[in-house]
Amino acid sequence: MLLYGLLNKVGVMGKKLHIAFVWHFHQPSYQENAKGDFLMPWVRLHATKDYLDMLLRLEDFKNIKLNFDISPVLLESIEKYSCGIKDIHLKLLLCDIKDLDKDDKLFILENFFDVNYSNMLQTRPYYAQLNEKRIHNAKKPSITECFTNQEYADIMANFTLCWIDKRHRYRYEGLDYLLDKEKDFTLKDRQKIYEIQMQIIKDIIPAYKKYQDEGRIEISTNPYYHAILPLLINIRECSYPYEENLPNSILGGVKDAKEQISRALDKFENLFGKRPRGMWLSEQCVSKKTMNLLSYFNIDWTVLDEGILSDSIGREFARDFEGNLEDPFALCVNYVLKKDKNKTNIIFADSFFANLIGFGYGSYDGEVAANDLYEKIKTIQNKLQNSPLDNHLLTIAMDG
Repeated sequence: MLLYGLLNKVGVMGKKLHIAFVWHFHQPSYQENAKGDFLMPWVRLHATKDYLDMLLRLEDFKNIKLNFDISPVLLESIEKYSCGIKDIHLKLLLCDIKDLDKDDKLFILENFFDVNYSNMLQTRPYYAQLNEKRIHNAKKPSITECFTNQEYADIMANFTLCWIDKRHRYRYEGLDYLLDKEKDFTLKDRQKIYEIQMQIIKDIIPAYKKYQDEGRIEISTNPYYHAILPLLINIRECSYPYEENLPNSILGGVKDAKEQISRALDKFENLFGKRPRGMWLSEQCVSKKTMNLLSYFNIDWTVLDEGILSDSIGREFARDFEGNLEDPFALCVNYVLKKDKNKTNIIFADSFFANLIGFGYGSYDGEVAANDLYEKIKTIQNKLQNSPLDNHLLTIAMDG
């Protein structure tokens, strides 16, 4: 079952509010073909910035348990990087800068500044200077001639280092030196950056298995290629106002939907040693036939958005001006779908908290954000004191 932590009661007796955090990780396959390189670098970059770091943060909070949802196609891409498959950005990073042609240089200027301005670019002053130079010369037809070969090397190195989480600084030999360096990166330096990236990527799946086996996390899965199952089963189930634009033919039907789930379960078991108990439905899209498939495969739980519950029970969740639920009970209880002898638990997530964490708290001081979240959760707990139940579950599910 979904792992959760108990919020200690503060000035409130009786009712317990459990908190479940679910982090959803997904990237599509960017591979050109079955044996080709990746066209985009996002799996590699998020792997070195987010996936391992998110897990290892649990070392600072020994009593916290978390839920991670990882799409099978993302796991497949991580495996392929571990086996040496590269992407276009990576090939340029590792090439001799004397071999760069005009198209390569233009590609570097257009694609090696895809970083967050405040949290990434501004943390590396020389890299920020190169970006200002790029902006200043943007309208020049000969912009590629405005930069030296060494500057192209420095742009690529700084970009890649921005996408390595700073918490890894002392975990991997040589990274401390590279993070402190801002310019004059050699080919050997850039090769070392790649070597460290591969070490991080190769550590991801074993680390998740270790934490799972220790009972500190639960890992769930998706339909294999992150397919939207209701549409795969029957695209005509897409409702107004889009239905008049839909084809009459069925995309794949129930058979293909079953294959997406079956392959996902097999992939998960192969990597983590057991079948997952939970499944995150892609884009949290659901239908009765989709839920029947989860029951067919004996999936124990799934997480859906509060909007789906609202539509299902015909009631909107009213909130005050601070975003607090007026009546949180319906969103803090478990729902069960029974099919034949199987049952699937449906947990509905509070989208307000997910949006706060995903889009609001990033600009806050960390302690201020944590206290604000705690006070908002405590407010919900206070409002549950007249509940007929003793235990309640608040689920915060981050998509992305």
